[in-house]
Amino acid sequence: MPVATEIWQRPPGKTLFVWMDEQPVQGSYRITMPATPKRSAHEALLHVRFGSVTLKSRSIAPTNGRRLN
Repeated sequence: MPVATEIWQRPPGKTLFVWMDEQPVQGSYRITMPATPKRSAHEALLHVRFGSVTLKSRSIAPTNGRRLN
C-alpha cells in the first residue's frame, strides 16, 4: 500500500476536509449494519483515506472561543 508523503499545510480557501477528499482511497471495508428500531439492516461501504498533516499548537492557533480537549 502506498504511503502519502505530502504534508498538508492549509492553502488559502481550502479546508482539511476538502484536502482529504482529494486524497486517493487507500482501502475499503464493507460493514454490515444491523437493524435497529429506527433503521433497517443494510451494508455500508467505508473508504479509507489518509495523509500527513501538521497541526498548530494551542498557543499558536486561536480557539475562537471554542474549548479544545
